[in-house]
Amino acid sequence: MKKRRMIALISSIIKEIDYASTITLNSLNLTKMESVYLITIYNFPGISQYDIAKMNNCDKSLVVKHVSNLEIKGFITKKDISLRKKGVFLTPCGEKAVDFINLSVENFEDEVFSEIGAEKVEVFLNVLEKLKSKLEVHNKRNHFSYNFNKEK
Repeated sequence: MKKRRMIALISSIIKEIDYASTITLNSLNLTKMESVYLITIYNFPGISQYDIAKMNNCDKSLVVKHVSNLEIKGFITKKDISLRKKGVFLTPCGEKAVDFINLSVENFEDEVFSEIGAEKVEVFLNVLEKLKSKLEVHNKRNHFSYNFNKEK
């Protein structure tokens, strides 16, 4: 029964994190997928829409839709990087949005983990990594869309 309770708690944690991120993104007039692409463009200035789709394991037509929305909202711009290829870059507005998202995430993490010691965080992280690996094997997958191992 404790294992089932643990899964229920993880599900509840996911919902609370999702709620908090939705509030932050709504204040910027961004969807979750737009924010994923915005962060990708921030990390890889000049990336092509094709490479965004490949990197995030999603359909190119969805990327085109969201990138177009980001361009209309003034967060990004497309520029020719060769005769046959356009790259996507953040505008100053996009850079401010990414800075706001990053600051919001840092503040959220500080608040959530304020009463949990570093040792407990490390133990919990190890447990979560093992669960993730087991789920990938169970689901016959060898990846998730996001690279959670990337350190700040």
